[in-house]
Amino acid sequence: MNEADIATLRPHPHTSMDERDDELIAALQTIPAGQRTVLVLRFFEDLSVEQTAAVLKTSTGNVKSQTSRGLEALRAALRTRPTKTT
Repeated sequence: MNEADIATLRPHPHTSMDERDDELIAALQTIPAGQRTVLVLRFFEDLSVEQTAAVLKTSTGNVKSQTSRGLEALRAALRTRPTKTT
């Protein structure tokens, strides 16, 4: 994940860590299962593209494509989540 990806995944600034985790989990649940699986393996389990492809028994090109689409879907899901006010 590069710096631009991280910046777009930042949750709302006025939320607690638990709320941020809840928002991320809720957003992940809205994206297709294949994309969600790739994102979890790549960024939560810290697997490389090659390792992820081996685990899923697929090509590295498919992992890259699913990662790109998954990040796009996750960004969109996080943008559309309502902001909690304190």
